[in-house]
Amino acid sequence: MRRLCYQHLVNEIPLIAFALLWSIGVQAQRVDPPGWWRSLQGGEVEVLVRFAEAPVGVPSVETAGPIEVVGPIEVAPSGRDCFVSLQLLPGAGECELVFHWPGGERRSVPFTHHGDAPTRLPQGLRPHDTMYLLMPDRFANGDPENDDVPGMRERGTDRTDFERRHGGDLKGVTSKMRELEEFGITALWMTPVVENDMERTSYHGYAATDLYRVDPRLGDWDDYRELVDEAHARGIRMVHDWVPNHWGANHPLLLDPVDPAWVHGTFSPTNYRGATVADPHALPTEREAFTAGWFARAMPDLDQTQPHLARYLTQAALWTLATTGADALRIDTYTYPDPAFMAEHTAAIRAAFPDAFLFGEAWVYSAAEQARLVAGSPFEPGASSGLHATCDFQTYFALRDGLREAPGWETGLSRWYQALAQDFLYDHPGRQVTFLDNHDLDRWRHTAGDDATALMGWALVMMGRGIPCIYSGSELGWSAPAAPDGLVRPDFPGGWEGDARYGFRPLTLTEEERWWLERIKRLSAFRWHHPELMAAPLTQSIPQGGWYWMEHRTATEAVTVYVNRSSEPRQVKGERPGFDVIEAVGVDAE
Repeated sequence: MRRLCYQHLVNEIPLIAFALLWSIGVQAQRVDPPGWWRSLQGGEVEVLVRFAEAPVGVPSVETAGPIEVVGPIEVAPSGRDCFVSLQLLPGAGECELVFHWPGGERRSVPFTHHGDAPTRLPQGLRPHDTMYLLMPDRFANGDPENDDVPGMRERGTDRTDFERRHGGDLKGVTSKMRELEEFGITALWMTPVVENDMERTSYHGYAATDLYRVDPRLGDWDDYRELVDEAHARGIRMVHDWVPNHWGANHPLLLDPVDPAWVHGTFSPTNYRGATVADPHALPTEREAFTAGWFARAMPDLDQTQPHLARYLTQAALWTLATTGADALRIDTYTYPDPAFMAEHTAAIRAAFPDAFLFGEAWVYSAAEQARLVAGSPFEPGASSGLHATCDFQTYFALRDGLREAPGWETGLSRWYQALAQDFLYDHPGRQVTFLDNHDLDRWRHTAGDDATALMGWALVMMGRGIPCIYSGSELGWSAPAAPDGLVRPDFPGGWEGDARYGFRPLTLTEEERWWLERIKRLSAFRWHHPELMAAPLTQSIPQGGWYWMEHRTATEAVTVYVNRSSEPRQVKGERPGFDVIEAVGVDAE
């Protein structure tokens, strides 16, 4: 029997069903989503069915199995895409949608009724978590067989070229979970893993060409689920990187558009100025240029005000969480999409998965602007954003600028103090995701300028409030600028056969890398061994002459971090009486 052309066909359909479907003409290229659960959206789902060729006219649809069609069938402007609204009935199993056109043609496509509720449910993140960010293509190659996939636009690997793929994959990440656990990691964030069938720089994952397919050079959904299961077995929560703002230019629903209105016109770059969304004085044209402009030429900007697209994106997010069991969504470029859509989008996700943790990338420049995006803030715009937290750029900016300047009332550590003093803007500031660098920024050691300053930054972030995120390789003291991108996105050592160095094995590292690894591991291990303490409220002192301390305290234990940015040494003993010293680590400016 010839292979059928379903892109998302479920393997378990019996052979007799294959024969039946083939006999009446299976020509569906896509069925998105390919299945659903009754607990999601009350069992209602809008299915997008794309045919290779479709007869003229609006079809009717018969169903086989515990589903029924509700509402009229809508044919998209493309003429080959149909939107069908379904209601799942009690039961489960393989179903059929049989399309009948006025001219007598009929075609059948499969749909899977997964039952009452997903068996894989998000568990969320916790304030005491320590997160680790990695790019799967650059972390470890667990399956060399998928390094070159026929049919993909970018073929093969070249580890000497920062813009090419290097061969890392999901099996490679799974193979390193024991080492991540031993390092004290309790949450793992990977850059996007869905298909990115772009001609170049497809490794980073942010130009999706199929939300319902793992990039085959990284693996498949079974590999993803295996990774999540291995992470959960080791107490590690999984963060899925979600991008509702844009797709890759090669997405088939854009190349042969379902509806041209799904994209904001032709390429016109965004102004990248997120403040225009909240600015009461903003020019309407500049606000529109931000939300409707393209992030990059290769990433067409989606218009989420289009109802069918809005439903498509929300259903894809729900399907992904139900399919993988990922615990959290990191929502990329959160401020760029239509704000009303984002409020509805996150509300639907939280309604379906109350324990899922949602945090957004919001590259904004004030605490109020950032806090207004977090649920519970008095400055939320209209409907709730639905976010539990953001990537905390305010504490990052405070460290980036403050630790490189002389102490003063408004400078130096006062910037960090002031950033934390704005935490009254948040219901739960301990949920904020803090960081020193990431895949878009200079490596922290490069930013800090010297090792004493760099170590101070590490102590403040790892021992401060919030969920600190370590970018893979920075724990080894790597130092590089972010331009070009590839300089901060090298391969993690030891993930490829033949690597002489291994990032989790100190004896194979340079002396400098060992020095950094030992210190960062001590900080992460402390967080791992004292979860209640790290989730406890934070107290901080006013910086005086470059001297600052902050403290977490419970009824039974406390941890105090002292930072001295002056040129004069200062004694810690007696500064905070009443506690036994478990371990003291001091870093002076000299």
